[in-house]
Amino acid sequence: MTLGIVRKTAFCVWFVPAIFLFAADDSEPLIRRLSFGVRGEAFPLRLFNIHDFETSTTQPIADYTYSASTSSSKVGLGPTAEYRWTNHWSFGVELNFHHADYQGTIVELSGLPGSNSPTDNRLPTTTTDTTQANYWDIPLLAHYYGLPPRSYLARIPQKWLNRMYVSAGLEFQHVGRVRTGNAISYADGSTAYNEIPDKPHLGNQPGLVVGIGLRFIDEFHIKVTPEIRFIRWEGATFQGPSYHSVVNQLEGGLGLSF
Repeated sequence: MTLGIVRKTAFCVWFVPAIFLFAADDSEPLIRRLSFGVRGEAFPLRLFNIHDFETSTTQPIADYTYSASTSSSKVGLGPTAEYRWTNHWSFGVELNFHHADYQGTIVELSGLPGSNSPTDNRLPTTTTDTTQANYWDIPLLAHYYGLPPRSYLARIPQKWLNRMYVSAGLEFQHVGRVRTGNAISYADGSTAYNEIPDKPHLGNQPGLVVGIGLRFIDEFHIKVTPEIRFIRWEGATFQGPSYHSVVNQLEGGLGLSF
């Protein structure tokens, strides 16, 4: 994804619709023009793809086994702000914070196994990389509320079409405060440890966002918005021999604003 594509997308999503929105009718009393709130996000798909595999080298002679695991938080929370241009269009910005973590392990067996032994008698050197990082996500979204009736929506009652909305825009991700512990256990029984942090493959990156949700508003102007979003990131945030961050991310969220 080039910077030009990002700029063009931002222009289309944010500025082109605004030309038509200034003169649009705006008469619905229950929706505040400017609203603030909080939004929680859950990640049905894990943040990392992991896989185990083995490889060998001839110079030097060695066998390697790579494995990984992750227990990344699947919940994030942050503030939101939304400005309503018309009854149908609004623009919003959010700030979402959550943790990510992974553990990658490399087991190295050097040399050739003993010919007189029925099993591999080589002593391993094991390196374990345990990393945690803070993710800061900033979605910039346009929302269209109240889907018009269409033939493919004919089975959906009009009152639900009025509550439904679609979202599209950009999301920017920043990786902050990476903490890494590297533990090494050598074949001779000695150990070593350092805290040199892993470097993100993409510490700052954009993503394209689309979503669909429902909007519920009560007489006190409190708005509840459950929504499902799909994000296509530019690339993997972290990547290693047996793990890499997902590029296609699916998440569900619930917003509460006043």
